[in-house]
Amino acid sequence: MTQAQQAACELLEISPEQLDRQTLTQAYRRKMADFHPDQYQQLPPAVRQLIEQRAQQLNQARNCLEEFLESA
Repeated sequence: MTQAQQAACELLEISPEQLDRQTLTQAYRRKMADFHPDQYQQLPPAVRQLIEQRAQQLNQARNCLEEFLESA
């Protein structure tokens, strides 16, 4: 597992030993429930931007780990 994949696991709070498609999907959905930009439209633009950045990071982490699982 690369450093990027390990970082993705950390971001999604998944143990690399427990990584599988179901765990990835559950962790991603749980995190996105906290950081989905649509929930924060009433906040100031600077705060919304930070939340959108975190949502993008979560998407990138999921994509990284999906690619890892496909290649395994």
